[in-house]
Amino acid sequence: MSRVGRVRQAMVLGSAVLVLGVSACASPGIPPGGPPDKEPPQLIRVTPDTNSVNVRARSIVFRFDEVVNERSTPLTSGSGGNGGGGGGSGSAFASSSNASSLASLVSVSPGDGRERVTWRRDAIEIEPRNGFRPNTTYRVTILPGLGDLRSNILRVPVELVFSTGPQPTRSTISGLIFDWVGNKTAPGARIEVFSRADSLLRWSARADSTGRFTVRDLAPGTYALRGWLDANADRTIDPRELLDSTTITVDSTVTTELYAFAHDTIGPRIETLEPIDSTALRIKFDRGVDVAWSPDSSTLVIMRNDSSYVRIGVMIPASRFDSLATAARAAADSAAPPADSAAPASAGRPARADTSRAPRPVQIAPGARFSLARPGAVVDTVPPPKLNRPIPIQAWVVRYDAPLPPGDYRLKVRAIRGLTGVVRASEREFKLRPPAVPRDSSATTKPAVPAAPAAPAKPDVRRPRW
Repeated sequence: MSRVGRVRQAMVLGSAVLVLGVSACASPGIPPGGPPDKEPPQLIRVTPDTNSVNVRARSIVFRFDEVVNERSTPLTSGSGGNGGGGGGSGSAFASSSNASSLASLVSVSPGDGRERVTWRRDAIEIEPRNGFRPNTTYRVTILPGLGDLRSNILRVPVELVFSTGPQPTRSTISGLIFDWVGNKTAPGARIEVFSRADSLLRWSARADSTGRFTVRDLAPGTYALRGWLDANADRTIDPRELLDSTTITVDSTVTTELYAFAHDTIGPRIETLEPIDSTALRIKFDRGVDVAWSPDSSTLVIMRNDSSYVRIGVMIPASRFDSLATAARAAADSAAPPADSAAPASAGRPARADTSRAPRPVQIAPGARFSLARPGAVVDTVPPPKLNRPIPIQAWVVRYDAPLPPGDYRLKVRAIRGLTGVVRASEREFKLRPPAVPRDSSATTKPAVPAAPAAPAKPDVRRPRW
């Protein structure tokens, strides 16, 4: 074959190979490597083994069946289990600034909050900065939220328990934590337990969605227990964050309750004053008030512009006043006769109710009690946890002996005692405005505008024809 023939044959073969390659790439079908991965990472090995004793390891390794995402974050801030304690990312130690890294998923209890967390592709290695303490039971948890490179998220915690001593410790502290002033539980609150002799080593946990918590693996003894609502998720107790603490002795199992509130160094002050009408005034303080404090005529006064005093009748918590007012209004509405018709009914159209009458005022008898249950209402058979302490009252309602005329007034509270025992005085002005005058439809009707007189006819100024 001549040289030209060989070149032509090579060009034809090359074109055929190129066409076949393009056709293969464009053909539909399952891509190489099998079906897409939709499963989260699965734990295949942990070192040391769970429930091991006399452990002498320097670090803990969780190994998974695929590469995990080093930027994984917890699903929620209040994921259950033993939370708290954290670590660092890569080869750095933990700090509040890397809360979005893999370290935010790792919990070591007990710990000092300075564990090293290292990403090793398909494994996570955790190493305490000062090593594991002897004769101590450790619980290491990876919280829900660990993902792979395809964003498949592990939604259950992975937990390891081991002991550096000959046998694990089994004592536990369980209980409830409340937002005391808010009269509700504190989901996701942080719990810490530590010994007075060694406050750096802390057992930690997180409250679940109902405010319940459990701290495990304690040795019998006396501990300091504290819980707080970590509003900025920096794992430290900041000013104005709700906190409660107590000392507790553990033998095997102990149950307790925490009532968290802001530990201020100043007492409460008046935040708002809201006149309800000419007979009552609503007062709200800016923080919780001591449950043993109750306003009376010696601690709370109202003054007129001429410095004379207003005689005060009763003072009750605003929540009780609102519930009594709502129940009394419902009772008054149910006992009221049918409304009179202002216009007769016509064929196919009902009578129109008379809305020109003022609403009937609600009268609340002192000490009145009403049932607010509705017929056929579904009652939850599992009630939420309730506080076993009196609730700090922030809002009160003051009733006057007689209605007050419109004008300017000043309220003075001489001694308000806060939850921390600090006493403070506070005062504030308020204004009573005259009641709005109802608009009379007959008085607001526009008078009829008289018709303008007709313009006089213009004289005919055309020149006569001669």
